[in-house]
Amino acid sequence: MEDQENRFARGFNSGYFLAEHEPELGIKVLAAAGNAKDFSEYAHGLVSGYAQYANEHSQEQTKGLEATKPSDEKQVQPDAESRYQTGFNQGYLLTKYEPELAKKIITPQSNPSEYQQGLSAGRKEYDIEALNNRLKNLANSKGNTKEQDKGNER
Repeated sequence: MEDQENRFARGFNSGYFLAEHEPELGIKVLAAAGNAKDFSEYAHGLVSGYAQYANEHSQEQTKGLEATKPSDEKQVQPDAESRYQTGFNQGYLLTKYEPELAKKIITPQSNPSEYQQGLSAGRKEYDIEALNNRLKNLANSKGNTKEQDKGNER
């Protein structure tokens, strides 16, 4: 149960960040998630996080909060390294929990943002780690077979 809640929370945070910093990519994610066969906790969290940000943002605009802010107050924007790191982490998790969805939304682009570069790098990192794990398992299984063969020859 806790694992499901963690996947939902990670998806929620990813969806919220997408809506705030990469809304065009977020729209692609939502479209791909809507077409997914199994709507996992992570995908549900993505949609919920995106919707939460959209709801908060529309309420701010409706109330006119933007007009009442002092002009010298600056909005804090994450720096390029932070956007890349967030994209990396979210690309890794998306590939781990929703590989088909990741294939649909993490595509090469001509002029990618730092976040999109991070998404691609996170996906590649997970793919490399998964391949290394499969190779280790294969090597271990072949090693066990050789040990059994040696025992049979004696």
